[in-house]
Formats: sequence, C-alpha cells, structure tokens
Amino acid sequence: MPSPIRTLHATCHCRATTLSFALPCTALPLPVHFCHCTICRKTHGTLFSTHAEIPCPDTNLSAMTSYKSSEHVTKWFCKICGAHMLDRVDGGEHLKWYVAVSLVDAEEEVWKYTGHHFVESTKDGGAAVMMGRIGGVEMGMWKERKIEGGGFYERGNWSLSESVAGADEVEEKGMLRAKCHCGGVDFWIALPDVDEARPEPPVTKNPSKWSGRHCVCNSCRTTTSSFISSWINISSSALQEKAKSPLISEDSACLGTTYKSAKDVSRTFCNVCGASVSYRREEGAGVLKIAAGLLEGRGSRAESRIEWIKEVHETEYARLPQATQAFALGVENAG
Repeated sequence: MPSPIRTLHATCHCRATTLSFALPCTALPLPVHFCHCTICRKTHGTLFSTHAEIPCPDTNLSAMTSYKSSEHVTKWFCKICGAHMLDRVDGGEHLKWYVAVSLVDAEEEVWKYTGHHFVESTKDGGAAVMMGRIGGVEMGMWKERKIEGGGFYERGNWSLSESVAGADEVEEKGMLRAKCHCGGVDFWIALPDVDEARPEPPVTKNPSKWSGRHCVCNSCRTTTSSFISSWINISSSALQEKAKSPLISEDSACLGTTYKSAKDVSRTFCNVCGASVSYRREEGAGVLKIAAGLLEGRGSRAESRIEWIKEVHETEYARLPQATQAFALGVENAG
C-alpha cells in the first residue's frame, strides 16, 4: 500500500506569495540545516537562514522577485513584504529546491535539525554557538557544507578556537557599516554618544555600544523568513549614507523599499536581493532597529560594538519551540 501523501503550505506576511509541496509521510521528518554563510546573512538580514530540501513546489514564481545570489543559486522573495520563500540550486543532473522552513505551516516534528553550515564565515560562531544542542540532540558545526561520514566528522569540523572569537573590524573608527548582498542598501551607523541620552530603553551597561535584541514574533518571522530575527536598536540620528557624511533620514530611500507590517509599524527591505533592513514603530520617534545580518566586520555578532540583551523577545509566538528554546538558553548563557 502506498504511503499517505501530506501537502505542506508556506506563506509570507502579506500573503501575496504562497507555495505548497506534497511528499509521502514516510519522507518525514525532513532534514533541516541552519546556514550561516555571508550570502544568507546578507540576503535575509538575519544571523542565519533555515532551509529544507523539498520536491518541486506548486507556486507562481512570476509573483515573486528572483535574485541570483551566486552562479548556481537563485532566490525568490515576495515583492511586497520581502519575505524569502524559495532557493533553487542549479547544476548537476537535477534542480534542487529549498523552502524557508520558518514560513511553512507545520508542527516542529515535521523537521529534523541536522546542524549548522558555513559557521566559519561568521568568525565568532554567530548564532550557531547559541544552538549547539536542540531537543537534546547535538548539532554538527561545519566550516562549510556538511561532510558525510562518521568518526571525527559526526559533530562537524569547525571549532571556535580556530576563529576570531568576539572580534570585529570597523572600517572607519567609531562607525559600523550595514550592507546587503547586492550592495543596493549600504549605509553607516555612528556609535553612541556616551553623553547623549538614549531615545528609549533598553539602556546598555556600556554606553559606547548599541543594544541588540532577538525576536520570534510572527511579523518578524514572516517578513525576514527566519524564526529568529536579530535587531540592533539605534538612534535614527546615527544613520549616515557614507562614513563621516551628513546624517540621513530614517525615511531615506537608502534604507530600501517600505512595507507596513502593521498600522504603526514600517519595515524596509532591499528590492533587489530581498534583505530585511529596518523596523520602526511610529510611536518610537528617533528609534530605528537595523537588521543585524547586514553588519560588516570580522564577527557576525559584532560584540565589540553591540551589547546583546540576554533574553529572546516574544517567545510565546515561537513557530519552532525546541529550536527557539535552545537559542534562548544559549543567549541567556552567552558571555
């Protein structure tokens, strides 16, 4: 008797883009990997992406924007809200399709977490070191792609001692640079004036750093396509189009295309590569949240310039509870 077929669906925040795919129940759970490569961080604006290989999906690709992020990889994202839906890998005998797991309407048991890829590109371990174990299972940590085989490679071939732990470079003294993958969004952030009052909490212990926070709310998840979205809280007066140039407005076109995810919330994303860029509430005048995945430097967490809050925001909305719990515990115990 053939195995029962299950159809899974994925939807972006604005619901203008949807897809579905069918597979036999015997194929579940589907292997999932967390990718920390520079391309994923710079096209999503997040610290990592979460993907699973799927059969060719049923969707309308013409309703999305395509972006060729490398010679063999094409990404599709929603034209309206910027959510990344699909990746396609060309090359070899068959096309391979990968879905953004965080957008799929399915219970966590549908997925099997297999490990972290391209951790070396983060230099400091990025978000991978926060999720060393998920649901009691140790995750592989891979410098690049997973190497099949037992023995040493069972837990991966990356270690923090081989990287530049906790270090990041800033191209201009006192400045942070934020840039998407295609370069269409590219701006600078001045570090805080230690004598100037912050426009709103949270106040950092170190006044020379901006604060960073991780969020798992549904709006962030379905616009960034990541179950963990990481944001840097800055004063909008710190924005500069070029290092040492005059200040720019938080409404400037250099922050990308605007999407209103709620009546009082505006988000921006790059309309070429799809990277999430910023998040702003109307009542939070003078405050802007910048997508952490865009930051340039030798450490993806940029801890020499960012003080991360040791809790994850709105965990009650977690789509992937076990993975979120593991990440939250890692954040709490970091440093």
